[in-house]
Amino acid sequence: MNHRKPFCYAHLYGNVGITKTYFGKKILLNTQNIHTYNIIDNGVIEKPICKIMEDNIKEGDVFIDVGANIGFLTLLGCHLTGTSGHVYSFEANPEVFKLLEENIIINSLRNNTSLFNKAAYHKKGKVKFTWNTHRDGSGRIVTKVQSGLAQHHCEVDTTTLDSVFSGMRVDFVKIDTEGSEPHVLEGMKNIIQANNEIKIIFEWNTKHIRKRDASPEKAAEFLFSNFKHINRIVKVDELQTLTKETLLSLPHSNIYAYN
Repeated sequence: MNHRKPFCYAHLYGNVGITKTYFGKKILLNTQNIHTYNIIDNGVIEKPICKIMEDNIKEGDVFIDVGANIGFLTLLGCHLTGTSGHVYSFEANPEVFKLLEENIIINSLRNNTSLFNKAAYHKKGKVKFTWNTHRDGSGRIVTKVQSGLAQHHCEVDTTTLDSVFSGMRVDFVKIDTEGSEPHVLEGMKNIIQANNEIKIIFEWNTKHIRKRDASPEKAAEFLFSNFKHINRIVKVDELQTLTKETLLSLPHSNIYAYN
């Protein structure tokens, strides 16, 4: 991974600044977000995930980014898939979606991306969604809004990946939905079965999964029924092979599944 020089940054307006990613794309940032400065310092976040994407996404591929946030990995996906590929990004948070959209525009990537201000889920409908301004990654689907735990909340539309991508080739998917990952996977079971070489990176947190009315045990059964390789991403170029038992016993982790 090639890194650009540190502290490539300018403040634009309000809480918005701009910097460059290590792969050369411009990115607008929310300066209230506690993770912003990781990008400002080195142009990168989630180094192990970036490395796996670099090694496995090629020109012409189709990449789906679920829980895209402001679009760092969406931009990396665009960089890797090139002009002959396509990136589809889902971000339910209406505030964060604005920055995601602007990041696509300032990099002239509208022809290579499709953006959805919706939550990927196991069914179509509407759900309650909450978030905190100081932490863009705090957005999550909830069964009820608990007073004092989130600054903002609204209703968002949901859809399933199966309904959006029926009959399409899908090469790589990243899912980060704060515990709703099993719901997203359930809503893309047809895609998984139709694309034997699909690769998926997703966040795993049993505590969050249970809070989103999902079962870690059922999710583990689904994963091991559909993928030959289930790995915990430990660090750059280091994966830990998992069994159902070790998956269920993990702390908060990023998982990489493929056949």
